[in-house]
Amino acid sequence: MRSSRSSKKWFAFAFAIAGTALVIGAELPYFSQDIIAKTALEAALFRIMGLPGGVVTHLRPPWEARSHVTSLIQQSPHDAELYSIRALEEERLQDFTAAEGDWKQYAANAADRVAGLTGLADFYRRRVDPDQELNARLQLGALPGRASERFEPDEQQPQWSAFTQAVSAANDALLPAPRYQAIYNGWIARYPHDAQPYQSYLDWCVQRKDKTDRKSVV
Repeated sequence: MRSSRSSKKWFAFAFAIAGTALVIGAELPYFSQDIIAKTALEAALFRIMGLPGGVVTHLRPPWEARSHVTSLIQQSPHDAELYSIRALEEERLQDFTAAEGDWKQYAANAADRVAGLTGLADFYRRRVDPDQELNARLQLGALPGRASERFEPDEQQPQWSAFTQAVSAANDALLPAPRYQAIYNGWIARYPHDAQPYQSYLDWCVQRKDKTDRKSVV
């Protein structure tokens, strides 16, 4: 009888542990899959919880994680990824001023300029700040192509996507005409031999019934 009760208790406990693991896993941020186990960064973001069935990692609350990541940044002030991770924690804390500063640091320090500016632009997208988003997208669009993109079609390059996303942001926010002109001028300057930027600019002019700009495109 005792054996039966003990077994039931053990299975109930095991089920609880499995459920806890599932819950903990469900709340992990998207970048957690890239964190190497048993590193300083893992220790900064996760608590190790000792349980009878073993150990379980649990995501630290954002205020605690930010403090630990700040310590890592003090040790490696030019590690761009640390700034992006701290920025995400600050967004969880709704400290958007600090998050903006860290996304700017990420963009400035990232070896991959495309990734850095994309992170900054996406932050402004989440903050519904179309003017700043456009500024970041236009900087991204103006970047020179990478060697790996040499044989890729224009429309598959991240710079091309930056301009199309900028147009979408301008449309969503109903931005004034000069902002559209900046987008199309940048798009045409970056891809002068592709017809699509010219066609998109012309379509926009026709929609606005702007004959002056239409003549300049033609």
